[in-house]
Amino acid sequence: RRFFENFRNQVAPRTSPNFTLTITERLIVSQTEQRIAVVYRLQATYTNPTLSPLCEGQSQLVIKQSSQGFWYIESWQDFRRENPFTLSELKRLLIN
Repeated sequence: RRFFENFRNQVAPRTSPNFTLTITERLIVSQTEQRIAVVYRLQATYTNPTLSPLCEGQSQLVIKQSSQGFWYIESWQDFRRENPFTLSELKRLLIN
């Protein structure tokens, strides 16, 4: 929650972030577990000049369904592609 609040507060006024997420692979392990590989790209203009305007990478997620029927991310691994600034780095900077 803190990440999203800080992200919203750091985005420059009158600008709109652009987030693209593409699923590249999906493995249905069971009725209550899926493994998903994605590539992502986030472009945003921030009020803090130390934040990179481009964040991109690929992630592998394990998503599970709880006994109440809600889906949640059990694990998330983030990998660099060409750009060295990933969602994990952005989260690390904005979580404080």
